[in-house]
Amino acid sequence: MIFLYSTLFLIGTALIALRLADEHADRAEWVRLAALQPERPAPYDPSLVSELPEPAQRFFNFAITPGTPLYRVAKLRMEGQFSLGSKAAPNYQPMRAEQILAAPEGFVWRMRLKGPMLMCG
Repeated sequence: MIFLYSTLFLIGTALIALRLADEHADRAEWVRLAALQPERPAPYDPSLVSELPEPAQRFFNFAITPGTPLYRVAKLRMEGQFSLGSKAAPNYQPMRAEQILAAPEGFVWRMRLKGPMLMCG
């Protein structure tokens, strides 16, 4: 019986250590991606898209005003429901998430469901 308890304790300890290491790696990547944001991002200039096909140039020149700072990093917060079931029985759970995007470098997405479950990507 002592062997069983010892084994369960070691497995539990290992799982906690893996989770902590994963959270540490996520935090480190979050900091790395956030550091990619320059203090003074370059402004948008229509010449930046002059090599693109004309419809793409029209879109960017319509969507971005010349002189707009071109930020590389975006931080988002989300709140809503996350399905853990099937299409027939979605089993929605309340969730909150945060994300940092630094294209093309990468992203970190952290989601918390109601309770102790944490999902990261």
